[in-house]
Amino acid sequence: MQSPNDTESAAFYPSTTDGDIRNLRLPKRRKRIALVAQGGGQRGIYTTGVLDSFLDAGFDPFELYFGTSAGALNISSYITRQRGFGHHFITQYTTNDRFFNLVKYVRRQQFMDLDWALDMAGPNNVDGLRVEQARGVLSERSAYACVTNTHTLEPDFFHLFEGDWVNVLKATCAIPMLYPSPVQLNNNFYVDGGVSNAIPAREAFNRGADIIVVIRTEPVVEDKAPVSSVLVENLRSRMEKRLPDYLARLNIEDRLGKLSEFHEQLSNRLEDIRHRYRESTPEPLWHKIREMMPKHKHQNGGRWLFGGDSIYRLHASRGKSSMQICWKC
Repeated sequence: MQSPNDTESAAFYPSTTDGDIRNLRLPKRRKRIALVAQGGGQRGIYTTGVLDSFLDAGFDPFELYFGTSAGALNISSYITRQRGFGHHFITQYTTNDRFFNLVKYVRRQQFMDLDWALDMAGPNNVDGLRVEQARGVLSERSAYACVTNTHTLEPDFFHLFEGDWVNVLKATCAIPMLYPSPVQLNNNFYVDGGVSNAIPAREAFNRGADIIVVIRTEPVVEDKAPVSSVLVENLRSRMEKRLPDYLARLNIEDRLGKLSEFHEQLSNRLEDIRHRYRESTPEPLWHKIREMMPKHKHQNGGRWLFGGDSIYRLHASRGKSSMQICWKC
């Protein structure tokens, strides 16, 4: 038997049937779309082509932008609406001897001059990035660059075109051993974001992206080109000899646990490379490459376009070669 209170409650809170629920239409939330740009040095010229095509078509549905190394630079020029900026940066600045010269680096005379390149691309240069334009685009959007914390070896993300954003770009491109020191941001030190997170798609998801568009600078399929295991062992040896000195410059020589972890990760990566590529000839591949190289100096050529794994080839290239090496940012 219902009490009067029950009757009042039933009248005040009318029952809802399953049909009512099915017919109930909630307002749809607009999907958040994120753009993620991988690094890859001069391979980033592919990314510049994609983003310039977006600009030509007036296409920018993105609310979130994420970039690592060269990807962060390309994202920056896309946000500033400067068509051709990324192409010019890669073809004019990163091919300049002032930026990097292999022979001088091997002789320990010159590191990668990232400071000069970013000065040329910075807001103080008449042809540099247009900061105010970027801030207008980002008034209701967010853009991030990925960097690697030298203490935790984990990725961190900093806003582009906010605060000390030029040093954020420098940090995301500061390749260990090619750039002389880590970059300080706030109270921490950072190096190339590609060390910890070359494609920060997970970060885009964690920040609420429903659709994630990724621009890669390397193929998804594994490269089956043969590489000699002798070369891999040579690279491992050279890297392991130089790691302690470099880590000492990061002021983490007292963190033996991190040093051991870093060493193990490097060894595992090189071991993976050796298993991925089968040795097709008993003769070391590097010896063949050196025999094929011309004896005279290359005229503004002989540059390597390389990504993550290939950077280790640098440390096997000591000798008489005059080949230049270019940027892996």
